[in-house]
Amino acid sequence: MSESGSEPTRVLYVDPSLRSHAGHHGNVCEAIVASLRQQGHEVGVVVHRKATASIEGRRVGKFEVYRRMGVDPDRRAGQRKLRSETAGLCGDLVPMVAQFRPDVIYAHSADAAVCEATLRAVACVYRSGEMPNVVAELPFRSETTAQNFYGQQLKVMLARLRATNPQILDGFIPVTVNRTTSELLSTTVEHPIETVPSPYASTHRRQARTDRNAPVRIGCVGYQAERKGFDLLPDVIALASQHDRPVQFFVQIQSKSNPQTVARLRHLANEGIPLELIDQPMDRQGYNDFMRRLDILLLPYDPECYRNAISGVCYETLAQGSVIVAPEKCTVGEIVRQFQPRSPMFADWTSACIAESLKSAIIGLETYEKDAFVGSDAYLGLHGPDNYARCIVQYGQKSVSLSPIAEFSWLAKAVWKARGWSQVA
Repeated sequence: MSESGSEPTRVLYVDPSLRSHAGHHGNVCEAIVASLRQQGHEVGVVVHRKATASIEGRRVGKFEVYRRMGVDPDRRAGQRKLRSETAGLCGDLVPMVAQFRPDVIYAHSADAAVCEATLRAVACVYRSGEMPNVVAELPFRSETTAQNFYGQQLKVMLARLRATNPQILDGFIPVTVNRTTSELLSTTVEHPIETVPSPYASTHRRQARTDRNAPVRIGCVGYQAERKGFDLLPDVIALASQHDRPVQFFVQIQSKSNPQTVARLRHLANEGIPLELIDQPMDRQGYNDFMRRLDILLLPYDPECYRNAISGVCYETLAQGSVIVAPEKCTVGEIVRQFQPRSPMFADWTSACIAESLKSAIIGLETYEKDAFVGSDAYLGLHGPDNYARCIVQYGQKSVSLSPIAEFSWLAKAVWKARGWSQVA
């Protein structure tokens, strides 16, 4: 029996972009899967990486959700690419869905191709009226730019399915973890988007500081990119170090991080500024242990890029009770304000403004830390992987009433023909 006393639910976790569990993306997968299993549910895992020490999984082909956001669905070349990748993923998913027979399918970090491939795979395997619901987490910005067609891809896909095969959408439940994001994305794609708890949370809350003379530990972690303020960090760190209180900076870097910025950071460390660069990926336990030792998390993000975007590491830090310094005029700032209303924020995306806010957090840490612990209790009451897992299961238990589908799509027929299958009853 599950923790609620009901029959266990069979959940198929699908994330074709997950190639490694040694990082932030893998951590949330392991947390959600662990919570589902602890609640008594049976979980199958479909990722690009076949197995890890923590999660066993079925493997699908290489699938780059992040890179595919730049594909324009209104151009013929873009349509061909999206159609091809949708067909490839559907072909991978059909036998896995047929074998596992889930009660609900959960697609993490999904885009239009992942959503459509999953929906069509379900239509290939199940009779009408028996299809499991598909819950799809949509984590990216809805606004169309020269490099981002994420929302437009979803809009085009949904419009096409409504016109050609509307029954396939009856059990489709797209979700985000932020109400503003849901509202904006719903307007863009012209489809209801549910808001659910955030799955991000650290495994343990950090301990309050007991030695005021110990260095204040400040971290800037995650994937480093220009939009995340990485290139501003050398000046921010140099300016924020100009006071009497001892500090220790930690900056996570990757092989693709701007080499000029990395060189400047190394120069600061060689000049005596207490700065450690972390260039190795961390498993879930190592990552959680590291995060729990941080007093302050610095999010030097471009507020324009994060105007309607979320940050997983922000949610994790709220859960553990570290103080967050973040941009004020964006969704990330609004999230921080809900749980740490007095934490210093920066209004302008400049090194000087960010450094000034960070210095305020360092100097007044004990006051802000008390607020952060109160906010941690409030956050964990609403969010975290346990609450998120319950929500997935609840959506899976919603009844689905479908009229018979007289004719399967081009994609289903192509998959069956290529693999010599007949429909699985």
